[in-house]
Amino acid sequence: MDEADELFLQVKDTSEILIDLAYSSLIFMDRELAEEVLSLTNHVKNLNSRLEELVIGRVSHDRDLDRAITLIRLSRAAEDIADSAEKIADVVLRDIKVHPVLAESILESDTSIAQEVIQTKSVLVGKPLKETSLATDTGWFIIVVKRGDRWIIGPDGETALKAGDIIFARGPLESRGHLCRLSRGKASRVQFVPDPSGDPDISC
Repeated sequence: MDEADELFLQVKDTSEILIDLAYSSLIFMDRELAEEVLSLTNHVKNLNSRLEELVIGRVSHDRDLDRAITLIRLSRAAEDIADSAEKIADVVLRDIKVHPVLAESILESDTSIAQEVIQTKSVLVGKPLKETSLATDTGWFIIVVKRGDRWIIGPDGETALKAGDIIFARGPLESRGHLCRLSRGKASRVQFVPDPSGDPDISC
């Protein structure tokens, strides 16, 4: 993988997570998170500019015009996604009240967004995420961690949660309550056991 490929993957991955962050900021009307979305959108644009300069500079040497066009088109499509996230975050920053039907539809979709504060007694504290098997056992993926004034965007498997961390996560509504109990130290096992009735677990 060369530098152009790596830059494109950064643009794509950041743009994808920006949508989750933007929806999170909208659901919880979190201005700080919305401002982080704007900052990351500018980062995507800067990465894209570097990528286009690199691709255009190289095409005169390798003559691979098809690859150059493909990379530029894909990266611009990813930037369009980032721009959409920016528009969602702008709603929060301008204090525009979200229609309750829209907010409810987002919260009750098959994929839900959750915000939790990690408590001292939580079994998630102190272990790298890959060791907790949170995503595997519950279906919930942590998309961002706020630790004091620091934002950890797209935490990897080596990231260990600390008491007081604020997490934003994406996952199925059926195990929403279990995530809440795990975060607050009310559940000792990470593995989620669905209700035999098929009803979603939304109570904490």
